[in-house]
Amino acid sequence: MSEAMIDELERLAALNPGSIYAEPEREQGALDFDAPEPKPIPEPTPPTQEPEPMNEPTRNGNRPPQTVSETFPSPWLRATDITKPYLVRIVQAEPVEVHNKMTNEKLWRPALAFEIIKADTGEVLTKASKRLLCNKTQCEQLTQIARSERFSDWQGVRCTLSPATAPNGRATIGIAPPPQSAAIVAD
Repeated sequence: MSEAMIDELERLAALNPGSIYAEPEREQGALDFDAPEPKPIPEPTPPTQEPEPMNEPTRNGNRPPQTVSETFPSPWLRATDITKPYLVRIVQAEPVEVHNKMTNEKLWRPALAFEIIKADTGEVLTKASKRLLCNKTQCEQLTQIARSERFSDWQGVRCTLSPATAPNGRATIGIAPPPQSAAIVAD
């Protein structure tokens, strides 16, 4: 810094003692390196218990989602949900309005709620947590099995849901009549 600049800064500081040009007030004899030592950062205390691994169930029995499908679950049964044939009894069949992403239209489709049953006794093993949103082919199959086009007549009908391949080559859910031993229509 030149002497002229230093003189100018001193002159400005004298004119305005609270300005940015003025030096901060210091105790007499205090130097910058006389500042107190910073407090040491304390060592982190070890956790009292091991953290739970991400792929293990958490305390409430649920594990964190690992996939997009687990993060945003669908209320509808998908072809990937069916890995083997299941004998089911339709508990409810009702029309539901859905949005077609390809045509951007709202359409009515039948939605089936069902319970999985044992073939030999008809005993309910479990109620399905997802409903099946039927396509035209599935509706035609159910119409033949139930011998009726009315959704209300489908309640109580037994059928088999199994993995299948659609004519376009994509995975789908096939609907077929139940085995002969289980072909009883519920009351």
